[in-house]
Amino acid sequence: WGIRFKLPFAYHRSDQPSDHADVAGIGDSEIGAGTAFRLSRAWRTAGGIELHADTASDSALAEKVWRLKSGWGVAHDFSHWLTVTLNADYNHSIAERDGVPPQRYFELSLPATVILPQAWSMHAQYKTTVDFENDDRWSHTISAGIAKRLSKVPVVFSATLEKPLSSSAEKFRVSVTIVYYFQRYHSPR
Repeated sequence: WGIRFKLPFAYHRSDQPSDHADVAGIGDSEIGAGTAFRLSRAWRTAGGIELHADTASDSALAEKVWRLKSGWGVAHDFSHWLTVTLNADYNHSIAERDGVPPQRYFELSLPATVILPQAWSMHAQYKTTVDFENDDRWSHTISAGIAKRLSKVPVVFSATLEKPLSSSAEKFRVSVTIVYYFQRYHSPR
């Protein structure tokens, strides 16, 4: 089982004359829970649910929506240092504010992780999204990042840079994530 809390650092720059021409700060937070199972030595599957909360430090950084996301994924270890995953997530808004329209979309992502020495890793991801509330519009995003698992505590810190490939008001997003893994401990006999 795992619990994840995500608190992204967001930067928004606009050429439009307004009070929000150049803003940086904390974006909307996310908290989720899920579980994973090993299917075989090289295959794993996982699923979970996440809540996206409207908690940004500035309205220019906020999506102004509360959203539930359910997801499922399957991963394959091609070697002891390379894992490729296929994830499918369905997002559905449960509350919107300031006239923001409802959100309902499906995301399909293909992340790859390279395991490095001393509990470091690098990851890259391609993601495509189908927006059901916007004429089934497709959008595409790429991201890359680095992560470190602590040796004494089951916590992973990661930083990710995400860039939309489709036309978007958002130029890029930088996220810092802390994940705590609940692990089963067996007492010695």
